[in-house]
Amino acid sequence: MEGLATNRYDLIVTPLWTNENRAKIVSFSKPLWFNPVFAYIRKDDTRFKDRIERINASDIIVSTMDGEAGQVIANSDFPKSKRLDLPQTSDPAQLLLNVVTHKADVVFCDPVYACFFKRHNSDHLKVLAPKHPIRLYSA
Repeated sequence: MEGLATNRYDLIVTPLWTNENRAKIVSFSKPLWFNPVFAYIRKDDTRFKDRIERINASDIIVSTMDGEAGQVIANSDFPKSKRLDLPQTSDPAQLLLNVVTHKADVVFCDPVYACFFKRHNSDHLKVLAPKHPIRLYSA
């Protein structure tokens, strides 16, 4: 995004989730596909009982990255929850590791990345409310 804003280049050809902040800088093409985002929690966490609304509580910590979709979702949909914010230079796997290692309680992630993470890490995460994605982004 910064390269477009500073005219270093004119076009980015990559899947990118649309959001209000990005739309201020770029125009998006027609989507090639749609990508769901789910809430992931630890498999042994019994506090949620498949209730997404339970995330919106002061005792819940959401693992987010500065300026990314997960942070936007947390701030808009779950304002009562706390944040464990990572800088943009962080490895995205750290978002999920924060949940696995009990530093956070929930992370918002697409299933492809979560599957990739599970392949290379212990399988300690599960989808909260698998029939109800938090968002459906065009890409």
